Amino acid sequence: MLNGNAQSLLLGNSFNRMPPTAKQLGTKADLVTLWTGANDLVNGDDPKQFQQELRGRFGIVKEDISQTIVVANLPDLTMLPPFRTSPSPSVTPGTQRGLHSR
Repeated sequence: MLNGNAQSLLLGNSFNRMPPTAKQLGTKADLVTLWTGANDLVNGDDPKQFQQELRGRFGIVKEDISQTIVVANLPDLTMLPPFRTSPSPSVTPGTQRGLHSR
């Protein structure tokens, strides 16, 4: 198992670590799971740019690590206490849908 993610990383940072580490270790995987986007959303990143970057990263993972990638959607962050008590303009149902659209 290779965990290429860590708390507080944005999409680009987590993916930038994974393929080089896998190559260095000579690792191939049957399956890659991905749950990303919360930090990018909170950071106010553009959903369209996020989608474009994510698609590009999929190509790298498919080529270097695994052909099978499972992606989990984010929960509705607006329902979490920190965003209910202090709403963020970058964390809205609309921006979340933008991250999830295909």
